[in-house]
Amino acid sequence: VDIIFIDVPFFDYENRIRALAPFLTNGQIINFNSYGYWASLRAATILNQIDKSNVILKESPSPLHTARGTDGDISIKWIRKKVHLATFPAKKSNIAFKTLNAIYPSFAMAKNVLQTSFENINMLVHEGVILPNLGSIDRPIENKQKFDFYGRGNTKHVGILLEAQDKERIKVCHAYNVPYTSLLEHEIRYYNTKGKTVYEAMKNATVG
Repeated sequence: VDIIFIDVPFFDYENRIRALAPFLTNGQIINFNSYGYWASLRAATILNQIDKSNVILKESPSPLHTARGTDGDISIKWIRKKVHLATFPAKKSNIAFKTLNAIYPSFAMAKNVLQTSFENINMLVHEGVILPNLGSIDRPIENKQKFDFYGRGNTKHVGILLEAQDKERIKVCHAYNVPYTSLLEHEIRYYNTKGKTVYEAMKNATVG
């Protein structure tokens, strides 16, 4: 095959690559359809040890879709728009972009895999919503109910916290000479939403 999609949690990247490695051929594209977390660099370390360094590793800051699963049934709720794509090595970016964009025209080019991993907004949004809402999360769980993470969990002050955390990425991105894209811009691009603040953009998003 020309393209292999790996759609597993970030803590399982190494296990999946080690299982696939003996069957890979140089020139194939591996697409990590997950949330960055240095996927390509972690995989490259393993592939370099077995002379598979010419496998093209591709990653994005986010999967191309949001989905829900029940009893083995997966339902795609939303296709994200303009998801940044980068490859390792970066000199192969044009090849990967041309191939993958023919299948999923939702991609936009990134400079390199440093940019895509720094744009992993999970690291901002998840703890930014959870920490101020711990009590509200615990109570429904104790009563075997679900907590509305992006609904009830999204408040004006949560939005302020998310934007404050997001500003810390600016210096990091500049230090590594990669473009900075704000959390607000990501929300608007990914979910075709609108708002002047992160709170407003998350509130107006219609993702299932």
